[in-house]
Amino acid sequence: MIDIDRELQKNLPIVMMPKYSELDALKDNEKRLILGSNGIFIESKCKAIHCRLKIAPALDIPVPCGYVAKFLKVKQLEEWVKELIVKQSKLALPNEYCLLIVFDADKSEYQIVEPEVISCSPSEVKYKMPELEKNQHIFIDYHTHGLGNAYFSATDNADDKTLGGTYFSVVAGKCDRNPEFKTRLNIDGFNQDTINLW
Repeated sequence: MIDIDRELQKNLPIVMMPKYSELDALKDNEKRLILGSNGIFIESKCKAIHCRLKIAPALDIPVPCGYVAKFLKVKQLEEWVKELIVKQSKLALPNEYCLLIVFDADKSEYQIVEPEVISCSPSEVKYKMPELEKNQHIFIDYHTHGLGNAYFSATDNADDKTLGGTYFSVVAGKCDRNPEFKTRLNIDGFNQDTINLW
């Protein structure tokens, strides 16, 4: 194998789950694929999120691997953040609204970042992702569908394929009443629906 391939594979190494012991713990900002007896998994760890998701079924041949357990661990979202999101979403009506919830690792706290809005209407919001500090990490990429239903549109799907990193996408709908939310976890373009964070 040549050096460039070795460097590329460092970004997403593939390991086999041991049958009689544990894998070495991931460090912050690391990812890996895990081959197990029950499927193929991706594991990612950053300051606010540590997760392991199943991305493919088990191989049809016997493999000398152990069982892989999936999990999702997040740093708890403070109540004031949730309340502010709902309030701002209603104030923006009838237009859609967007914001980022960013985790600051140095301060160990969540922060609200409002991105630069390019255009906004009752049917769409376009915005430019800000440049974050090295210690900051996107925890939630949030936007609303105003008075409409909460769902991931084709535009949302395309955006989550290109943004990169490990973060949640949240879409809110019916913001004129008790809003409904759809949530999914993204890992470098792979996404999976998950429980709502509030």
